[in-house]
Amino acid sequence: AAHSKINLETLSKKDELFQVRFIVHKARKLNGAIQAPLVRIHLDTKVLRTKAKKGKNPRWNETVLFSITKSELDLISTSVEIRVIDSLMKHPHNLIGLYKCDLSVAWVSKDKNLFFKWFVLTNPDEPQDGMTGYVNISIQIIPPGESAKDLPRLRDEEIDVSNNVFYPPGLTLQPGQFLVKIFNGEDIPQMDSSVWSAAKDLIQGNFNAEESKSKELVDPYVKIEFAGKAVESSTQYTTFDPIWNEVIVVPGEFPSMAETIVLKVYDNDDYAIDDLIATKLMLMERISYPSSDSDLGFSPTFGPAYIPLYGSVREFNEIYDQFGDLNYGVGEGIAYRGRILVEIATRMGPPPDNEPAVSPIPSPETDSVMAGLRRHKYHLFASFYQGNMIYEKENQVEFEISIGEYGNKMSPEGSLAPSTTQPCNAVYDGNAYHFMPWGRSKPTVILHSQWEDIQYRVEALNTLLWIDDFIQMKMDQYFVMEKAFALESELLIKFDNVVSEALAGLKTLPLEPPDSSVATELDKKLYRIRQFTLENLINEIEMLLTTKYQDLPRTEKMKKIGCVKGKT
Repeated sequence: AAHSKINLETLSKKDELFQVRFIVHKARKLNGAIQAPLVRIHLDTKVLRTKAKKGKNPRWNETVLFSITKSELDLISTSVEIRVIDSLMKHPHNLIGLYKCDLSVAWVSKDKNLFFKWFVLTNPDEPQDGMTGYVNISIQIIPPGESAKDLPRLRDEEIDVSNNVFYPPGLTLQPGQFLVKIFNGEDIPQMDSSVWSAAKDLIQGNFNAEESKSKELVDPYVKIEFAGKAVESSTQYTTFDPIWNEVIVVPGEFPSMAETIVLKVYDNDDYAIDDLIATKLMLMERISYPSSDSDLGFSPTFGPAYIPLYGSVREFNEIYDQFGDLNYGVGEGIAYRGRILVEIATRMGPPPDNEPAVSPIPSPETDSVMAGLRRHKYHLFASFYQGNMIYEKENQVEFEISIGEYGNKMSPEGSLAPSTTQPCNAVYDGNAYHFMPWGRSKPTVILHSQWEDIQYRVEALNTLLWIDDFIQMKMDQYFVMEKAFALESELLIKFDNVVSEALAGLKTLPLEPPDSSVATELDKKLYRIRQFTLENLINEIEMLLTTKYQDLPRTEKMKKIGCVKGKT
């Protein structure tokens, strides 16, 4: 297809020295038991490679540079083969996948630069496997006398778009849709100042001062993005607690290289650029599980559950927000910026005819969902012991503890449950700072709040973290003895203890099934996967005691236990 865009008559037939630059950025969703993948690039008869990295989603950001003497006419037909291999596997079993093309794909691009393109990998030796992963590469053809252009600065959501992917011939994609149900939101922060609100009222011809004063200064809507496609909900005006009750249909093609569903909450502004309130990245690996086992594998699914939003500080700043980038999902947010109630389901196949992108959710369904999210009262007690290195020296200082909007004195709606210490002046420490003069009397606060009960969800995670830490502790004890040159008999006894205690811990793991009355579909599927994984872990550790591993050194056996630990 690229050749058809080139006017061959304009190409030179004179041999010249070209540089072809491959920037290997990263790979994603590599299939199989990957240990240390690397990228090997074949250009004509030359071969160069990157360093080996670990994991199924490695990042290289390495440049591979070829020099080749050819005419322009011959150069565009020069073959390119991109191979991703596992460096710790032996040939011919080390191939993860490859992609074949020629340099015409870069020649037809602007300035002969092909930036941040995804290449779909397949294994010709195992055609039944289909797609075996993605690799993200930039290709630059540098003619004689020219220099390489700098890479553009792009965010991941600008790279992970469907028209940014090169598919090999014969690979077919299945149409599908994400059905994203947006029910409501809570605690959305203020995004406009009162001055700007007055200006908008003047433009709109609203001269009722009392009505203007009572208006809440946020008009939120939700934007869903996936693989370059985006759909928006309706806008709910002048409310910190919007109610949408809408289902948004986001089209896609599967399998997809995109690894996130992006949820963005905006404040609509008719007379300026819409303000981004917060961004939530829903990682596909956390809400789906690819597996050939139909009882375990499932497509992306989530909720209904509240998604907390984090980003910049809640307090509105009219001039400049130094933490504004956090609202784009860059880095970890430093402040709570509300939450939205969301449910995600996947539907495969072409969409029904004339299906709207946004439609209302029936009232019985919304009532059923809200009834299953009953709230319980929680109480947090906190005591302050010391306050040191305080810079404030003129005004009184008080400390606040908040969870969400509970306890937040700066909330435009007013604090739901104030939880601050008694204001007092800090005392100079004789050097450069001040400290709080609490002495023997320590201030305490009690924070009252109401939330949905997700104890069953947290307990399952805590249980898995506990067994991981427990096995690591036992392994550390063994390695300490080994470094201390303990006797062989002592090491043998300690190894047997590590294996037996790891087995006992896994077999007695109290992984309770979730309550079916409140658990979501994702909770139930994750429980089945965890049960399946635990059974496999027990079998793997028991095999260390069998004759199959009888001649394996204990150090290697400990490494296998470490691999088992990592799977929890």
